[in-house]
Amino acid sequence: MKIHQEYPDMGYRRMNDWIKKYSESHLMVSDSLVLRVRRILNIKAVIKYKTDGCTRNAKDPKYIFENLLNRDFDAGVSNARWMTDVTEFKYTTADGVLHKLYLSAIIDGHDRRIVSYVIGDRKQYCTGF
Repeated sequence: MKIHQEYPDMGYRRMNDWIKKYSESHLMVSDSLVLRVRRILNIKAVIKYKTDGCTRNAKDPKYIFENLLNRDFDAGVSNARWMTDVTEFKYTTADGVLHKLYLSAIIDGHDRRIVSYVIGDRKQYCTGF
């Protein structure tokens, strides 16, 4: 409990490492025992989130945009409504390395034709046209 108060972001694995390294009696316990004790005492680690990522938390109201289309995507005339989306593709090369590729396309709401698209290996490059 004392360790959790000092380091609230510490999970059971890091807590076990800390106990092995810094405890005065040099206790040797397993990860599963530390996890069990934490569950009994209802100790949960505080989760830290990165704030500089390219995706944002949808629960944060400043990132929720007004629903202007209301799922009515047909515009009636060309170039009146453009919509975009980013799609992630995963592929493995011959040497077994997993790669990701991102496709971002702008679609016309009237005739569903692709107005423009960008392909890149990073999501940041595909979000701004």
